[in-house]
This record gives sequence, structure tokens and C-alpha cells, in this order.
Amino acid sequence: YNVTCLHNISVDGIANIASDRINNLSEEEFKVWVKYQLSICEREDLQGYSCHMLYICKKNNINKRIKCHQNDDIFSFKIEKQFLFSLHFFC
Repeated sequence: YNVTCLHNISVDGIANIASDRINNLSEEEFKVWVKYQLSICEREDLQGYSCHMLYICKKNNINKRIKCHQNDDIFSFKIEKQFLFSLHFFC
């Protein structure tokens, strides 16, 4: 797809196997949990625990001219913007 990966993020980490405990955390404990999850969400060695992944990337070759056919005329236009997109994977 000719893209560059910006982030590959584990969305839920071990929350799927510890949801009962997480749901019963106090507000202060939950803040600590979120801080922890944010600190490890891009660690490849822990991403296998997650059931959801978020892949964020950008398109390459943004100033590339593309030829198009319309009504038997050939014209070209310039792609001027990079587009960020993400793929959200579920298991």
C-alpha cells in the first residue's frame, strides 16, 4: 500500500482478561491503570495480549501525478495532501 507506519498500538492490553478487576478500580487506581496502559501500548513484546490493535500510518509519494481517463480525455492531477488513516483490527 506504500505507507509508512507511524504507530502500531495495542488498544486494550490485558483488559480483556482482567476486566472484572479493572471495572472495580477506584478513580485514582483507574488513572494509574490508564497511565500504565499508555506507557506500554506500543511495546511489541506485550501486544499479543491485546484483542484490538490500532495501526496508524501515512501515505507516501504525496506529490505524485496521477493520470486519469474521463470522457476519452486524459488529464492529470496532483495529490497535494498526506492522509492519515488507521486500521482497527479485532480478534
